[in-house]
Amino acid sequence: MGSTNKTPNLHLNSWLDTDSPKRMDFQSDNDIIDEQLGGHILNEVIHLTAEEKEYLSSPVHMVSYTGNGSASRNVTLPFVPLFVIVFKNNSPISSISNSANIQSAGFALNGAGATAGLTLANTSLTVKQYSTLSTSSANYDFNASGASYRVILFK
Repeated sequence: MGSTNKTPNLHLNSWLDTDSPKRMDFQSDNDIIDEQLGGHILNEVIHLTAEEKEYLSSPVHMVSYTGNGSASRNVTLPFVPLFVIVFKNNSPISSISNSANIQSAGFALNGAGATAGLTLANTSLTVKQYSTLSTSSANYDFNASGASYRVILFK
C-alpha cells in the first residue's frame, strides 16, 4: 500500500506510522524527482548556458602588444569584441609636440566606427602610427617602436 498522504508540491509519498512502504513507492518518488528536477536543471530558457555564464563572469578582457614602428599593423584579438579601448602605457591620452596633436588613446566599435588611427573588424584590430609630425592632421601614436600598448576588449 502506498502512503496515506502526499507532499503538496511533487506529490511524493508522505507515510504515516501505520502505512506500509513498498519498493515501488520509492521508485515512483525517484521517478517524480528525476523528472521534475532533471527537467528544471536542463531547461536553458530559465538557466544560463555555459557560454552565457562565461560572458557574464568575464565581460572584459585585456591584451597587450609592443609597437613595431610600422605605419600600420594588425593586432589579432582572442575573440570578437563589441568594443575596444586602446592606449599607450605611461602616456597621456593626447599630447602636443611642436604644435602637433599626438593621439595615444582611442576606441573602436566592431564594424561601426572608431577613433582616427584605429579600425576594428571581427578579431582584427588595425593600429596606425605617424611617421612625421603634422600640425594640420591627426598624429596617431598606436604603434611606436618599442612602446607598450594595452587593449581592453568588451564582449
